[in-house]
This record gives sequence, C-alpha cells and structure tokens, in this order.
Amino acid sequence: MEVDIKQDPESFTPSGGFADDDIYEDTGELNMPSTEIAQEMWLTRVPKWLWESLATAGEDDEIEIGKLAIWKNARDEKGNPITLTKMFLSQEHKGVQDLPRQYELIKAKTDPDNTYIFTEKDLPGYKPNAYGRLRAGMGGAADGQDQRSGQYRVQKSKSRFRKAIPKHTTLIGAATREYNCIPVPNQEFKNFMEKRTRKAIQGENASTILISGKVDHRELDKAQKAFSGFIRTNQSNKHRQENKAARIAKNDLLDMLQVMFDRYEFWPMKEIKKETKQPEAYLKETLSDIADLVKSGPFASCWRRHPHLNKSNITAVHGKPPDVGGDAEDEVGADEDDGNLEMEDVM
Repeated sequence: MEVDIKQDPESFTPSGGFADDDIYEDTGELNMPSTEIAQEMWLTRVPKWLWESLATAGEDDEIEIGKLAIWKNARDEKGNPITLTKMFLSQEHKGVQDLPRQYELIKAKTDPDNTYIFTEKDLPGYKPNAYGRLRAGMGGAADGQDQRSGQYRVQKSKSRFRKAIPKHTTLIGAATREYNCIPVPNQEFKNFMEKRTRKAIQGENASTILISGKVDHRELDKAQKAFSGFIRTNQSNKHRQENKAARIAKNDLLDMLQVMFDRYEFWPMKEIKKETKQPEAYLKETLSDIADLVKSGPFASCWRRHPHLNKSNITAVHGKPPDVGGDAEDEVGADEDDGNLEMEDVM
C-alpha cells in the first residue's frame, strides 16, 4: 500500500534548460525582422559641406533630401550604353537652400559586402541624471542625513557624466550599392564655390562700408580734429629738417672753399657755414683735405689753408673775416671806451 506524501516544493527539480531562459529574454532593445529583408539600401558618399548642412536637422526628423532621376538608355562620351543617375536636391530644408541643386551619382567599382544599416532611438522610461546634482527622492541623501539612524554620514562624490540611456536598435536593410555623389559643374556650382572661397579668405568678421553721394568735408575735418590728439606730432623736428641745406658736390664745395681762402687766410667754422650753407660734419670732412685747424694763438679754432695750396699771384688778407653780426665793431668801440674810463686807487 502506497502512502500519499505531499511533495516539498523546494525539492522539486525543474526541467532542463530553465536557467538559460533569461539569456534570450526579449528586452525590446533590438528589433530584427522575422522575414527576409526585401528593402534595398544604397550608400552614397556626399561632399563634406553637403553633409554638414544636412546634419543640422534633428535626429528624429524625417526630411526629403531630394529626388532621383535614372536614364537607363543613356550613352557616355564614347557612345557606350550606361545608366545615368542624377539627384536633384530638395529646397524645402532650410539648411540646403544655398547649396547646388544638381548632383550626379557615379556607381563605385565594387558593391559593399555584408553591410547593413541600423537605426536606433532612446528606450522610453529612461531619464539621465542631472549633471553634478542628485535626483530628488533619494531618501534624505541630498542633505547628508541617514533617515534610518538619524546620524549624518559622509556622502561619496557622484559622477558628473551623463548616464547612458539604453537604445532601441532596428535593422532597416542591407546595402547593395555604393555611389559617389558629385556636384554637376554648372554655373550654379561655380557661383557657390566662388562664394565659399571668398568667405574663406575674408573670414566671418569682414564688413564693407559703401558711401554714396557727396562727401561732407566738414564732417571729415571734425573727425580729423577729434582724433588729432591721439597722435603726438613733433613740429620742431619738422622745422629743423626744413632748415637743413642740401649737400652739394664735393668738387663744387672745394672750389668754393678755395675762393674763400683767397679772400681771407683764416676762417672760423661759423663763417664757413654762413658762406657755404652746408652741414658742419660735411664741411669738416672736406676741409681736412685742403686746410688745417689752428689750435692756439689769436686765430684759434679757425681753419687755414695748406701752404702749398696758396696761390703766388693772390695775396689773402692776413686775418679772418669780420663778424656780420657787429661783434667786431663792438669790440673796437669797447677798446676806445676803455681809454676814457676814470680809474681809482683802492687801498
């Protein structure tokens, strides 16, 4: 006789393969079509400036890039039959309104193998943490107090990185062809490239000021006077520069000095400068060839011609020319007045 004994639930052994059920559990993160993919996908390499304009659209926005036109009975330059494919860019999207409109799609030599296109979006129900802040409702962790013990505890630093959100990935199709998108070299494309080159040379901060009509010179004079104080001008140097005499040829200066030494035997530098109107440094350099500087005696600091250069038929006055300013006359008058002075004896 068999006794009915209730089985213990903990001693029940499940069927094989129960531990592997969670591995293949569908979490909704990947969507693979159950049937064979019938949608054909084309890969196209576009210019960088075209991609940058299309990238301004939102990630979830579906925009119409353009329309394709295919000519199957076209001929190339050699007359061989080809399939001509062109794309006409749509002008509805704001980011591509200033771009060339016509493009030619040239098929690559090899087709892509094992290339698939996926799309993804954020799974609903997930929100990232705020940067550097704790989410509300953390059970008093924001103020550093443990509600269970009523004591304060040290909070560990939280990461400032954005928490990753799980993505929902869907397989769209397999890439069967690859094309290169080349702009058609028409007048529209040439104007676009000229504008792009001009912008690269001038930069973003270039400005053009156009003045039409007559120019009011009074306003220009006012502006010039208003900003004249920003620049310091040295008028004295300007007048000093104007007073400087231009150098004459050395041969002409030597002839002039020879004539002067025929008149007087001794010449001070002051009188030589008045006669010749030449710079002092230039005079000293030239005088050293035909004259010597007297360093002592009554004619000190005067120039005297070399003896071998004196002409025998011309006798120069033994002395120096009188001072035009009247200093010589004053000295003579002073000597005459000295004789009329009354002298007194001082003990």
